[in-house]
Amino acid sequence: MKPLNEEQKKIAEEHCRLIYSFLNYYNLNPDEYYGDMAEAYCRAIAFYDPSKSKLSTYVYTAMTNQLINIHRRQAQMKMAADATLSGLELVPDTCVDVEAMATFRLGWQQIQSEFSCEDLLILHQLVYKDKTRPEMAG
Repeated sequence: MKPLNEEQKKIAEEHCRLIYSFLNYYNLNPDEYYGDMAEAYCRAIAFYDPSKSKLSTYVYTAMTNQLINIHRRQAQMKMAADATLSGLELVPDTCVDVEAMATFRLGWQQIQSEFSCEDLLILHQLVYKDKTRPEMAG
């Protein structure tokens, strides 16, 4: 994702409560979903065009798509786990580093509890400025 320009940063800071609004609307646990929704929020702000829609509509659509992708991945992982267990022998999944993912999520929760929404947006820009995304983040 490209870094946000000054105008986009201002918009993001002024409307960052949309993330919590979305989480509350869908009764989602902020500890579990905030990071993913903040990522979708920042991506939406980066590509938002005021002439095409309202900001809240655009951001909610982006976060809804992110939520759908999360649930899709969870369903795929469950299907893979069910298929593995149905074979009556446990086969280690070398594609998913569960320990690294858990460590990342716990670290992210700690960061979320210590920083404001504006600080998290800045941190997000610093982490994702080169368009790379850690594998365990999603």
